[in-house]
Amino acid sequence: MQTCISKVPTFDSQNIFYFADVHPPKFISCPSNIDVFTTEAVTWDMPKHVDNVGINSLDFLGSHRNNTRFPVGSFLLGYIARDYEGNVAVCQFKVSVWEEGIEL
Repeated sequence: MQTCISKVPTFDSQNIFYFADVHPPKFISCPSNIDVFTTEAVTWDMPKHVDNVGINSLDFLGSHRNNTRFPVGSFLLGYIARDYEGNVAVCQFKVSVWEEGIEL
């Protein structure tokens, strides 16, 4: 029996082969940067992602959650998608929150 190192098995009549997944996930959509006033809730659409063998986890990076009000300031938010081989993709966007009465 021959075996190659990896986590994605392929079989034939006499051998089991394992092939490494070297392709990271991809985000096919990511929220655009957002400008809002303090009186508005910050909302965005969830990013869409794909991977050739599947996504193991999707983690949110940020101090504030979707559909909530943020204080005045600038915030870098994002998501990290990880596949089963440990490859990663990152989606980032900026939220800028302004005091009411300031022109954007």
